[in-house]
Amino acid sequence: MIPIISSPVQKSDISAALELLKNRGVKSRFNESLEALFKSESVKLANSGIAAFYILLEAIKKDSARNEVVLPAYTAGSLVVAVKKAGLRPVLCDISLDDFNADVSSMLNTISKNTLAVVCVHIFGIGMSGIIGLKENIPGETLLIEDCAQAMGSCVKDIPVGGFSGASFFSFNRGKNLPLCGGGAIATNNHGLGREIKDQDKQITLTGKAGNNQGALLKTRVFRLLSDPFIYGLAFPFGRLFKETKPAKDFAVTEINDFEAALGVTLLRKADEFFNARHKNGLFLANALKDAQGIMIPSITQGSRTAFNRFPLVFKEMPALERAEKELARIGIESSRMYLKPLHKMFELGYQNYDFPNASYLADRLLTLPTHTNLKVIDLERMAESIRKSIQ
Repeated sequence: MIPIISSPVQKSDISAALELLKNRGVKSRFNESLEALFKSESVKLANSGIAAFYILLEAIKKDSARNEVVLPAYTAGSLVVAVKKAGLRPVLCDISLDDFNADVSSMLNTISKNTLAVVCVHIFGIGMSGIIGLKENIPGETLLIEDCAQAMGSCVKDIPVGGFSGASFFSFNRGKNLPLCGGGAIATNNHGLGREIKDQDKQITLTGKAGNNQGALLKTRVFRLLSDPFIYGLAFPFGRLFKETKPAKDFAVTEINDFEAALGVTLLRKADEFFNARHKNGLFLANALKDAQGIMIPSITQGSRTAFNRFPLVFKEMPALERAEKELARIGIESSRMYLKPLHKMFELGYQNYDFPNASYLADRLLTLPTHTNLKVIDLERMAESIRKSIQ
């Protein structure tokens, strides 16, 4: 069974990371490497992407009376948890069925005098096509934040995601484009905001200690082991029992682990290889399915690099989606429904079920396919063939 997510980590990468641990300052080295990659004045590391988002929110709310944060109605529920944890109010906008990101008009119409920040989520690794227009029309008192958790390595035209906004955040959890099995980061070129973010170490009570190196090493080795299709196939019936179906009610805010930082330094040396492979795999599926009837695939901005975290398909008929899931499983390829509900149906936020129709449509009919670096051309061909077969 080919897993939906897979580790690109080799034994030599683990050995190199362990060698780096013998020297002090590995977190600083990872931090500096990310600053160079993101072309950012300041990078702040954390134990997860959602912790990074929370730290950012705590920093920007400090000197503002505004309390609303705009989110697309289809995204990870953990964003709502982070907004509420920071004592702020999540406000939703609908998405576009063109690139599956936030609808620019809906997002702009949601902004009010109470809007502290607008969060542009580059979902599935797809850079939001309308982000330039969004940036140009957001009021100066409202901060544009880019959620690059699924999109590290993607570009909109020739600008990397994270490069359009006042601040951005990234995730390095397993399954992400730089999978360290833990860790996250905030990036900004705003000097004052960068200082405020780093000052949060003094203001925020950390909810635990950074994981120990042995635990992080074990998670990395287990993830690498489960990336083998044969081993994953054996574990698949049991692993499904432990998959999260709803966001956690809370999360820890700690430092990144030393081993995760060391592995990050190691993997960044070949990060472009990972990102290009995801781009190539996603484009293969897009080209193979572009004329298929009965499904919708995302529109990709010309001249952009899309480091697909997964490849999304929206089925016009539910029976076809169910057939596709079964057919993919039959040939040994895992697919995923991702988030089963939009945010307004996942949380009590004061909205009606009929609000945000595009987000609801996507959630009901979405299926995602793997795009990771361990795929072969024949795997991609079999995926496309299975999808075509299911919609006949």
